[in-house]
Amino acid sequence: RIGRKKSIILTSLLCFCAGTAIVLVPVGTSALMMGVLFFIWGAGGGGIFPFYAGTLPVEAVPAEYAGTAFSIPTGVGEVLGAGIMAVIAGLVADKFGLYGPMWIASLAGLFIAIVSIFYVETAPRVVARMKNPPSHEDHLLSWFRAGEVAASGLGSK
Repeated sequence: RIGRKKSIILTSLLCFCAGTAIVLVPVGTSALMMGVLFFIWGAGGGGIFPFYAGTLPVEAVPAEYAGTAFSIPTGVGEVLGAGIMAVIAGLVADKFGLYGPMWIASLAGLFIAIVSIFYVETAPRVVARMKNPPSHEDHLLSWFRAGEVAASGLGSK
């Protein structure tokens, strides 16, 4: 009903707020309260994953690029998230304490919300209600298709 773009912005902001609350709550906060905050934080981060890993990239490109659009965020996420960010988070924890990696994870939600502002809505029901629905030319990858045509010589006369 509200669309994919608004959903990803809201859940990433929820992730940011819950992560920030976890870092800022005083020592001695009840286990129940921490559990609720961690649940919201995890639900926000986990709730975004299907959007940015699968739905948005696949719907934002022509059908012939769908496989690539799905695999690039997944592959980059595995390398950065599981490999490189683990090392960076460890270094930050050594330098700034155990709250450092939590700040990184919390700020990732804010970063995703900011980047998501530039997404083009792809939900069919929401797009059908728009006065000026987006076309494939409105997506961020339109420059790629134009460059590909120019490089192949198909666009020249």
